[in-house]
Amino acid sequence: MATKTTASVEAILDAALSDAAYRKLVREYADMVGAHGFASGWATGPAVEAMFVYENAWTPEMVARYHAEYAARDVWTHAMLVDPRFDSFIRMSELVAPAVYAASPLWTELLEPNGDDSFHALGLKTRLAGGFGGLTFYRGRAAGDFTDAVLAAIRPDEAMLARLVAIRATVAIGAAHADTWEKVADSFAGEVLVIAADGRVIQANRPAETRLADADGLLLDAGRLAASDPDEAPLLAAAITGLLAATGAGTGTITITDKAGAVLRFQLLRIASAHGARLLMLGELPQFITPATLAHLQRAFALSPAEADVIAALAGGANLAQVAAHRGSTYQTVRTQYRAALAKLGCRRMPEAVSILRRFLPVSA
Repeated sequence: MATKTTASVEAILDAALSDAAYRKLVREYADMVGAHGFASGWATGPAVEAMFVYENAWTPEMVARYHAEYAARDVWTHAMLVDPRFDSFIRMSELVAPAVYAASPLWTELLEPNGDDSFHALGLKTRLAGGFGGLTFYRGRAAGDFTDAVLAAIRPDEAMLARLVAIRATVAIGAAHADTWEKVADSFAGEVLVIAADGRVIQANRPAETRLADADGLLLDAGRLAASDPDEAPLLAAAITGLLAATGAGTGTITITDKAGAVLRFQLLRIASAHGARLLMLGELPQFITPATLAHLQRAFALSPAEADVIAALAGGANLAQVAAHRGSTYQTVRTQYRAALAKLGCRRMPEAVSILRRFLPVSA
């Protein structure tokens, strides 16, 4: 039996400005309609691109798997996005027969085997600039579908909830772009690509766009990033897939050969958040750094000559073992110098140091 929830003006304003307040308000409505969980997200295409608020029996690993493997095959989402109705709650059973949902990969492979009994859903979608926002409540199989009484109880507030979804989704999209694209792209003069959980390139800065257009080492294959060299293509695909399927933050490197035969080295950084997995692919510094630049680096960050030489070589694409061999030093010595240089640069990882070098140092080819 649904119990009436009347949100105060203060609660509505708070929810418009804060994910935490929005979560609290949606949780009250979940209790009202007898739902065991909910999710709110956004999409710019035929699949959910990110969930910015959710409460359900989903682990972070399940969320990552959903975006990577099931979002494009989610029968509920597909039916909801093509339905002509907006700003109104709809029972998913009216769009997708329960038998069809029960046979879908989302249910048989992801939810049921992992203990999530979300078999009934009540969803709402609203228009965004260039996409859709959504809010869905879930019930277990034994709890039964959402009744007419539940729908009647939430109807008076669905327009307000639709507007809140639109506001929070718009904020989430802006935050996702700022966190995973603009801040990084503005710091790099080389190639920067942003790759979604399904492998599509969703953003590229100007150097990356030029390389992709020329198929110079990298190209787009049905919207997904691929290497131009057939021998390198499976290695790049495996690196991207492996990092996107990982949990938490992750890093890696990949080398690609361009048309001229030069070896390009890229850092791969996975960012996991409520916005969904993203992979940043960052082109590294050219390998040739002038003696004047090394001297400038030493003065700017109080580095020793060895520390400056090591960090410059690593930024140019070498690894610790290669630097040690080139300098005639032990691996341990070079690693110590590398760590000392990172500390003086105020960095914890090499990609952060590369960002500083890109912005701060004159580099010659």
